[in-house]
Amino acid sequence: MVVTGKKVLYCITKSNWGGAQRYVFDLAMAAKKEGFEVAVAYGGEGEMAKRLRGAGIRTISIPQLGRDVSVADLGAYRALFRTIKRERPDILHLNSSKAGALGALAGRIARVPKIIFTSHGWAFAEKRGAPVRGAIWLISWFTALCSHKVIAVSDYELHGAQRMPFCARKAVRIYNGIDLGMSFGSGAAIRAAFPAGATITGTVGELTKNKNQIALVEQARNNLSMCVALVGEGEDRAMLEQKIKEYGLEGRVKLFGFMP
Repeated sequence: MVVTGKKVLYCITKSNWGGAQRYVFDLAMAAKKEGFEVAVAYGGEGEMAKRLRGAGIRTISIPQLGRDVSVADLGAYRALFRTIKRERPDILHLNSSKAGALGALAGRIARVPKIIFTSHGWAFAEKRGAPVRGAIWLISWFTALCSHKVIAVSDYELHGAQRMPFCARKAVRIYNGIDLGMSFGSGAAIRAAFPAGATITGTVGELTKNKNQIALVEQARNNLSMCVALVGEGEDRAMLEQKIKEYGLEGRVKLFGFMP
């Protein structure tokens, strides 16, 4: 069924190319194909934004929108609110904690008919001090309360939403889909960087504290036969490079950056 005349605005905190960004990209492409008028708002200017524009999806950059909590969040909220008022979407689909909280509030005040929030991972479940986790839980609860529907991508995320007061009935689990026709490279470039016959432990993901790539570096330090391939980019790259050099692991632990 092709839908016409409906507008959907997707919003996500960061525009790099990670799991949540791929999720938004795929949804935006599918919605456009189904006849929706689609726009994507985001912070930064990364690979997702480039791919969206290349696919003909309208993009809206909100420079103030960033992952870390700061005074810039007030500016991000104002920019989001102005964007929502200007776009007047029928559906506002929010992704990631920061965009979710600010967007849910702005969307409610702007009276968006349908606000959806997808939890790609509850931030309050991360390893932090109890007071910080408590504050983040309250913000997450507020986000869920302001949303008309909460999508969880796993059973764990679903249970987190269902335990929030007044939110159980609006939470639904929808697993991420996989394109069975997707093609992958041979991995020759990675294998060629290590000795022939080496067993390689690899990970693909944004280089951040949450992804915990440093654990593999530390393991390789203690296991002299371990080779590690780290694929991706992110804010922890400089720290990982420094640790690899400090431990003398340049021959066994390698950073490959972003690989399409």
